[in-house]
Amino acid sequence: MSVSFFARKGNQLLNKDNDINLSNRNAMIVLQTLSFRPDEYCGGVKNDELENFILRCDLALQLIKAEPSLDPGMPTTTYSEPGKMTMIDFGLPAGYLQERITQLRDLACFAYKHGAELSWG
Repeated sequence: MSVSFFARKGNQLLNKDNDINLSNRNAMIVLQTLSFRPDEYCGGVKNDELENFILRCDLALQLIKAEPSLDPGMPTTTYSEPGKMTMIDFGLPAGYLQERITQLRDLACFAYKHGAELSWG
């Protein structure tokens, strides 16, 4: 499963090349970092609230740059038991939050400039 972030104006999606697609878990990690509730698999930010969203991104990025240990990544882990399926969590590379929050900030700026909203689901 995944969560897509996109700019839309009414029912019209704007520039699909700017869309961001994250796994459910990774989307929740990014949204939590930006102070959104972890159950918000679907949501959005209206155009008149995008400046606040961009400021949240800026603050998160400043904190991560000042304290890189806030974005250390997570190792790949494997869970298995004899006779049962094996589950692999591929983790996250160091710097993942910084990369994704920067992309979301860029998408929010694009939406703001075009009078659109930022949505995810």
